[in-house]
Amino acid sequence: MPRKDAVVYSSSPLPIARSRLRLGGWLPVVLLVGALSQVALPPVAHGARSFDVEGVTGHELLSYLDHPDWRFRLDAINESGRRKLIQAADKLVVLAGHDDNSRVRKAALKALGAVGSSWGLPTAERVAEDDPEATNRKAGLDVVEKHGAARSAAMLGRILVNDHDAGVRRKAALILRNRGWPGAEDALSLAATSDGDAAVREVALETLIPLARGETRTVLHRIMLDDPDKKVRLSVVRGMARSPQATDREPLVEALGDPYPHVARHAARALVALGDRSVAPILREKALEVRDRKVAEEFNEAAAKLGG
Repeated sequence: MPRKDAVVYSSSPLPIARSRLRLGGWLPVVLLVGALSQVALPPVAHGARSFDVEGVTGHELLSYLDHPDWRFRLDAINESGRRKLIQAADKLVVLAGHDDNSRVRKAALKALGAVGSSWGLPTAERVAEDDPEATNRKAGLDVVEKHGAARSAAMLGRILVNDHDAGVRRKAALILRNRGWPGAEDALSLAATSDGDAAVREVALETLIPLARGETRTVLHRIMLDDPDKKVRLSVVRGMARSPQATDREPLVEALGDPYPHVARHAARALVALGDRSVAPILREKALEVRDRKVAEEFNEAAAKLGG
């Protein structure tokens, strides 16, 4: 049985006597323990931060980047970025790629950009490809889109083929589309034909059309002629009308017979954009064969534009 006058300690650093004990006798002990706790503990509990980020030196910030508590590392990372502490760059590279905490990794990548390190882009590429969190991989892709170059296309192609998150794959395809970087045509071709997400297939196809050459152009021809979705076929033929190539001639002539009138009409416009005068007689003949009046008019107008 515990003594009636025993002292019970709470989780607080200060001892608390049972209510029936007189506080007066314990007051000197309470004050002493409180004073010692201020000396023994590191500076913590400053608002929402783990330590007083504004009251430490750059050297102290660098040491906090190695702190075993992720909250200290996170606050030190953010403050290093605010101070543009380039001396933290090496540690930030390691934290962005290898820290156990996803928030720390993401913050370290952001801070690398803020301090102006030349390692920002290579680290972002590694994060975009390897980080276990999709949100962090997208953050890496944001950096690649803003600061990357054509050499980043191969890495984006690997993401497009291998990443398990459809949102990340779509973002990679959008970057390739927006920046117009060549070098990922095979990956785009594969995504356009076999990705399990319709939105990814759509963006990959849209991105591939102006870039495709050789075998990848042949993939576009097959999609334009054989895809069961008329909207997909229309998307390809519209893209070809914007950037036609000589190898498109025969597939476009075949597309004049597409059962979806809009595909047939855009195939005629693409042939006009191609500028091959030899297809004018073919267009005149096709105009006689179709039942849709607007399609027939489009074919005859296209033939006239080609001088036939």
